[in-house]
Amino acid sequence: MKVQNGWSCSVFFLLHMIHVTWTQKFGVIGPSTDIFALLGEDVTLPASLSPPLSARGFGVTWDRKDLQSLVLLYQNFQIRPERQMEAYKGRTSLFLEELEGGNVSLRLRNVRVSDGGLYRCLVASEQWNEESHLTLNVEGHEAEAEAKQKRTMADSEVKRIATVVEELQALDEQIQNLLVRRRYLRDLKARLLDKPSSPSVIGVTSTPRCAAQITFTPAPRRSDTDDDLGVFQLCRRGFKARTPPSAQASILTQNRFDPLSVPSSPSAPGDVIVVGDSIVRNLNITCPNRKSFVSCFPGARVRDVTRRAPAIYKNRAVGAIVIHAGVNDIRHRQSEILKADFTALIKDTKERTPSAKIFISGPLPLVRRSNEYYSRLLGLNNWLQGFCKNQDIGFINNWDLFWERPRFFKRDGLHPNSFGARVLSENISKHHDVPTVMDGLKARSLYNHQHQVTP
Repeated sequence: MKVQNGWSCSVFFLLHMIHVTWTQKFGVIGPSTDIFALLGEDVTLPASLSPPLSARGFGVTWDRKDLQSLVLLYQNFQIRPERQMEAYKGRTSLFLEELEGGNVSLRLRNVRVSDGGLYRCLVASEQWNEESHLTLNVEGHEAEAEAKQKRTMADSEVKRIATVVEELQALDEQIQNLLVRRRYLRDLKARLLDKPSSPSVIGVTSTPRCAAQITFTPAPRRSDTDDDLGVFQLCRRGFKARTPPSAQASILTQNRFDPLSVPSSPSAPGDVIVVGDSIVRNLNITCPNRKSFVSCFPGARVRDVTRRAPAIYKNRAVGAIVIHAGVNDIRHRQSEILKADFTALIKDTKERTPSAKIFISGPLPLVRRSNEYYSRLLGLNNWLQGFCKNQDIGFINNWDLFWERPRFFKRDGLHPNSFGARVLSENISKHHDVPTVMDGLKARSLYNHQHQVTP
């Protein structure tokens, strides 16, 4: 009976003390000065109850000055992280062992710059709510500012490097354009220096006759049936009487350098045929006393011309053939295959039309194309010149006529307009009757054989 009475008294006393604790008035004491912490270290924000009551059954709330940024919540004898700010999760705690003595201080680990500012500690019982405020100053802002400045400078350097790289790329592109332009000018200079001067034509002119003026009649050209080269006739004319000149002794002369000049032979009989891609669509070739035909294969490559052109030569007397192709092969970037296709085309044309003169019309320097496209076109133009010389066929150079003349082209920068087609037609018309180099060599060989002149 006495034991039961003692146990009842103990329980009653404990409940009485808890009731006194929950209902007793208390206060929350914080520091009188600001709290200072170093960046990256741990810090304690002190707070305690006065009188030192047990805070285990109380609610303890730590938040920021806006009362909405929850730093830590202790409720129902445990810490509740559900409503805690994400920035403070895992970095805050209470001294749970010391709650019995009224210590409600906050432990904050790994202090950040954003942790600085005003904090509030709110302790709530059933009947009382008390709070305390304190300020946390985070030292090391200068280091953070310096780091931020370094990051800003690094970003600025990255942007500057990117700008420099863009400028260098632009300069490289300009340099490539200048190099291509220089190569073209050097090639043009070499062609102009190597180009032989046009032979002067000796003819009879109607110049006023003066006293004692010596006139020469031009020596007749050599024909296949002549055994000599003709004679020069010297005449003197006076003022008084226009008597015929006295007979002069006939002097046999010969010009050992005459075979070096290409004799002017009549044009080969037959039609003039121009075959090619869509570049030749609107050409109008003028050939005195000869018919001309233009056959256009839009989008055709060189091998397409080789396959389709024989149908045009069939059952036709062909005197000259002008081929314009290759521009549609450039985009495939197969230079060696293109050269082989040209070789096969010329070989097939010679076999099918052995008596016809063959000409290749060079490519046009197209406008608004890339540097690589232009470079490949220029390389093809230069290669065709040497190729035609080796094959003893004519080459019609259109490059210089159309260079830097966008007014000759349509808007696509590929096909010549009406004016450009007329320029191209005139350039082809004046070239298709030009004798080849082999014609001059054959004439010289015949002359040496008949007259046994040492070359």
